[in-house]
Amino acid sequence: MEGLYELPAADIGKGLTDDWVLLNLNDRNCFDVDYTPQEGDNLVIQDAHKEWIYLSFIFQNGGWARGHYNPFDIIQTLSMNGEVKQIGSY
Repeated sequence: MEGLYELPAADIGKGLTDDWVLLNLNDRNCFDVDYTPQEGDNLVIQDAHKEWIYLSFIFQNGGWARGHYNPFDIIQTLSMNGEVKQIGSY
């Protein structure tokens, strides 16, 4: 249906929950590229096969929090593209 969008999920499978991602994002620099989050940055993690299922976080007040922008109100651009990889047990 035109004009409809899905809200972020709390779990997209394969152990990727919003709680787990937030814990890691706010604990250390998890990015393997030269990236320093800026106020208002939006991080979206999607299942490559199900683009309508995603997690969404916004960097605000010096940390990551659950959140998303309404795509009908905000123009978003893709700045980076990558993969989520687990590099050890947590």
